[in-house]
Amino acid sequence: MKDETTINGNFLVNKEWKRRYPEDSGYLSATVENIEKVEDAVQNDHIYGRNGDELKHYLELFPANNNYDTVIHKILLIDYTNSTNLRLYRKKGTSAFSLADQIVAHSQELDQMIQSGAPEAVRLIAGFGTVNLFSFATKYCCYHNTLCYGRDDYSIYDNIVADVIPSYLDIRRFYISQCRVKKEYLEYKRVIDTLIAVHGLQSIPQIRRKMDHFLWFSNRDK
Repeated sequence: MKDETTINGNFLVNKEWKRRYPEDSGYLSATVENIEKVEDAVQNDHIYGRNGDELKHYLELFPANNNYDTVIHKILLIDYTNSTNLRLYRKKGTSAFSLADQIVAHSQELDQMIQSGAPEAVRLIAGFGTVNLFSFATKYCCYHNTLCYGRDDYSIYDNIVADVIPSYLDIRRFYISQCRVKKEYLEYKRVIDTLIAVHGLQSIPQIRRKMDHFLWFSNRDK
């Protein structure tokens, strides 16, 4: 698979995936105006805006992952605000507590990777349990990278987002799902980056985070 790096050196783009026009399917067009409008709606929402404020407050206080008590609080906070339902995995041998043990044990490596935006951090966290924690791992990395370090290197995987992407990009839903199944975060990032590029949105500050919000918030009730 051929890829290219865009002018700003930060986006992975697959030239074979072409733009689709979401308005033809009843979805909101991916324009600068719509991206910013949805972002404002998220930030001002009485639930999601407050969730974001709580995450920002706690993660800024405790950016490192070397203390068990703070890590377990971060896991539970992300789990609660994002409805990742970690409690459902306890019978399968994975819990917030076992996940915290693994994150703390790998904290030095993880903190360096997350701060620099390394995609390997997602794969590492996703494999800590007896189940595939890919979605949770993308959120854990994204929130730390964005809120603690002011960067924008990660995109979140969510079923709603995965369902909507093919309306914006000529790609199969199955391909996106396989990124999760195989824990191929770099390829998932390429999907989102290509979507951003073909719609000409690279210049928007924090575009990966805003694209997460745009795709999810606009379609959460459909």
